Amino acid sequence: MSISGVTSSNYWYKVDQAWNQSRQAISQQFLDASSLMNSALSDAMSNQISGMATLAAQAALSRIQGSTTTASGATSSGTATSASSSAATSGSSQYTQTSASNILSNANIVNFFA
Repeated sequence: MSISGVTSSNYWYKVDQAWNQSRQAISQQFLDASSLMNSALSDAMSNQISGMATLAAQAALSRIQGSTTTASGATSSGTATSASSSAATSGSSQYTQTSASNILSNANIVNFFA
């Protein structure tokens, strides 16, 4: 009677289990790397979108501030309307309290770039 059959089957069972564990580890490493890459790309895209929105808001704000400076310069020469000249003489404007977040929350942000 030979025991070699039982011993060899036990050996192949151990090899098979080792291969299964190795494949599971490789699969888990791939899933972890994929998750990390997905998270990094999502964060990059989110940061790019918020950065572009901030830049757009700053450009719109500088355009608004430039137009109010032009309007107050025109009131000093006497070519503007009485409503804008009264705003310029009082030192306040309808745009003085405008911030980037107010512009971003405005539904008509496209009109600033038209």
